Amino acid sequence: MDIENLFKRLDEYLNSILSIYTINSLYKQRFLESIKLIKCHIDILDQEKQVENVESTIILSNIIYLKILVTEIQVDEPLKQFCSDYCFLVQNWNNNILQNDKLTNEIDFIIRKINNNITIFETRDILKHLTLKLEKQLEWRPPSFELSNHYYSLFKEK
Repeated sequence: MDIENLFKRLDEYLNSILSIYTINSLYKQRFLESIKLIKCHIDILDQEKQVENVESTIILSNIIYLKILVTEIQVDEPLKQFCSDYCFLVQNWNNNILQNDKLTNEIDFIIRKINNNITIFETRDILKHLTLKLEKQLEWRPPSFELSNHYYSLFKEK
């Protein structure tokens, strides 16, 4: 895969109007920063030098954000391409620099999820997560809903 085209596709998606509806502005900046960091590390490795003081927090948080994102929303084709490209880039970075097994597992999950190849156990965990999220949303009910239910019951009895 041509690395320059990969960076170009990532940058185009993050700066396009398509990303406005899926990725919030804070994470958009974090993605851009992490891509810049990975580019810098690639340049250092090209010069056959050792990468020192690896700051991986931003990349790890981006992967966790992507995992939650693909779990909670329906993934369209542009987002699928972005996730695939970003995970490919981070996976290679992880293999050459960080070598974190937890990060590898998270990336593998994201790839399986966007390709609809998750296991039954992963599906169960996703459903538990979504059920808890829905229960928390249902607990929050403004008084206007209660009032509406009351008036609805008055009219229903007649």
